Amino acid sequence: MNYKKLIISFIIIAAVVTGIVVSKNHKIESTGQPIKIGAALGLTGDASTWAEMSLKGAQMAVDELNAKGGVNGNNIELVVEDTKSTAAGSISAVQKLISIDNVSSILGPTWLDVYPGAQGTVSGKNIIMMSPDAGAEAISTPNAYENVFSSWYRSQPKAELFAKHLQDTGVKRLDIIVQNDAYYTDLSNRIETESKKLGIEIVRKELINGGDADFRTLVTKIKSDNADMVFAALYDQKAIDAFFKNRSQLYPDMKLSSDEFGQDYVDNPDFAKLVNNMSFFSATRQDDSFEVKFKEKYNEVPKFGASNSYDTIMILAQALEKDRDHLAEYISKTEFNTVTFGKMRFDDVHGATTNNTTYVMKQVVDGVVKIIK
Repeated sequence: MNYKKLIISFIIIAAVVTGIVVSKNHKIESTGQPIKIGAALGLTGDASTWAEMSLKGAQMAVDELNAKGGVNGNNIELVVEDTKSTAAGSISAVQKLISIDNVSSILGPTWLDVYPGAQGTVSGKNIIMMSPDAGAEAISTPNAYENVFSSWYRSQPKAELFAKHLQDTGVKRLDIIVQNDAYYTDLSNRIETESKKLGIEIVRKELINGGDADFRTLVTKIKSDNADMVFAALYDQKAIDAFFKNRSQLYPDMKLSSDEFGQDYVDNPDFAKLVNNMSFFSATRQDDSFEVKFKEKYNEVPKFGASNSYDTIMILAQALEKDRDHLAEYISKTEFNTVTFGKMRFDDVHGATTNNTTYVMKQVVDGVVKIIK
């Protein structure tokens, strides 16, 4: 027997076996050093209300994870950068988080569909960017990025629910007034498509640029349209102020509907009297215990992307724990348990999908918000 060849064979086999074990062990080892997760949030500017909620939801998840030992014994550190609610600010914030702070993944940027461009900063890197409040369809157009995800609600079920609400309330003619960006372009197109399927005519569709401060002409045109309903969704503060001011002066009887921003209008004392009977769709949350924990921690009710941000941190932590070397692949193939959606997965455009209900219709009745569908 050639013992030399036998020994060499054993060495090769051992090396192959060892290689297999190493190749399958992609978990982060316990080093005592914190794992940095970046948070690119619009803490100033138009998105600040949403960003503050996102930060609180994310920090709550980080605190819970660290209380249980973090990720494989390593605490998580949330590194926060202000995007200033601009596209340039989003790109700058993400670049700093990657190149200077050396984060492992990124929550945000806030409203990536409104302030796009940061997607390319993670291209070719083993770093996940997951926005808790951007439409997946908008941020994947025209290019889909392997490691860019959205944990926000999908637009299609929203459009279908709203069109059905219009049908149920006898609306035959609809005006659509929305902010001019990728998200609302996509959403307004979906609302138009679903409404037309039910025989509802779209009389007018206007995209409003940021900073517009005079709606007198538009409100006058809307009044002459004689539409049964006006769907208005605006987030630019100057536009909101001007729209409601001109509406109260020129068309106070306008029958109004909106999206999640309807809650903002209700909560604003300057607009509260102007939105009575307004309907709006509102995102649901599957796990009621999240709101209880959030109120205990922050003494306020969670809104907007708070639960989505909480889920994002939990998803990123799970991916870092299970397969640090292949984050995008792991996230794409895994079903997650979330407080927002319940069981959910990411689809081919990296948007959250679930079989559970994601939206309900609400209406303001004598100053009180009630669920109507």
